[in-house]
Amino acid sequence: MRQAPPPLLRARARRRARALAGALVLAALASPAIAQQASAGACHRACLEKLLSDYLAAMARNSADAVPHTSGVRYTENGQDMPLGEGIWRTASGLGTYRVTAADPQTGQIGYMGVVIENGTPAILGLRLKQVGGKVTEAEAVVGRSKDGAEKLEALAKPAEPFVSPVPAGRRMSRAELIRTADLYFQGFGRGPGESPPFTPDCERIENGTRTTNNAELAAQSKRPFTYVQLGCETQFKTGYLKIVTHARERRYPIVDEERQLVYAFGFLDHAGNVKSVKVADGRDVAVNLLAPFTWEFAELFRVEGGKLRQIEAVLNAAPYRMKSGWSGVYAE
Repeated sequence: MRQAPPPLLRARARRRARALAGALVLAALASPAIAQQASAGACHRACLEKLLSDYLAAMARNSADAVPHTSGVRYTENGQDMPLGEGIWRTASGLGTYRVTAADPQTGQIGYMGVVIENGTPAILGLRLKQVGGKVTEAEAVVGRSKDGAEKLEALAKPAEPFVSPVPAGRRMSRAELIRTADLYFQGFGRGPGESPPFTPDCERIENGTRTTNNAELAAQSKRPFTYVQLGCETQFKTGYLKIVTHARERRYPIVDEERQLVYAFGFLDHAGNVKSVKVADGRDVAVNLLAPFTWEFAELFRVEGGKLRQIEAVLNAAPYRMKSGWSGVYAE
């Protein structure tokens, strides 16, 4: 007959069983959090930034196969669907030094604005990447082919401080509030004199590498009877002149960087060509020289502080009037 184990061995066995049961309980409690992290792609800022860097390096080598991507990856460039590896993937010949990013771990996406070299000529690239499990599933590019603007960005060397500085958790707005504030910017194009979206007093905007706020030098170079680039963000809208934009369309906000309070927007600014003059705040009727229909496709980055717009940077591509983005129905307007 088999003898019972001594009391000391029985006690040790009971302790091991209790320890094992406790470990199983802890694992069961932790598993929902682990599963939630996995469902979000388990790719936080550092992971997203590495994927972006790998993507850009591969693009500069004209080697799309070097990018980890799903078999059904979707790529658009300036609103046109094409295989990953076409478009600027064929013409890129290097990367500049200027770059600014917005990371959104919650949706597994990252946005980029920076200088690329295309067949030896600098250009400006706005880019959105979405990943699942470390593989790119979506890539959306807006290329602004402005050599002068790209050279101006390279001269800056680094982005404006508001784009890179984190905001303390207690002062952060929610995703919904950030998007709502950014959208007020585009709603402002339809407002009359005296009205404006909310801006901080020191708000600045760069479009295709050129500063288009508080730029007296650029205003002096213009031969137009009315310019607004010498004015601040709020004053520009309050003139009423920006009603030259007849429709801010297909506005999308796929990337929200909550840590830095950034919103990365995509969409179109239509000019119908039938606005021949605008009555501005001082009562003047100012002639408008945009007398044919055209559209700006934009990728635009906003920094929001205290419910107001602080810093704005855009990549613009002149597009056919009323062109579609290719992402209609994928991301809500």
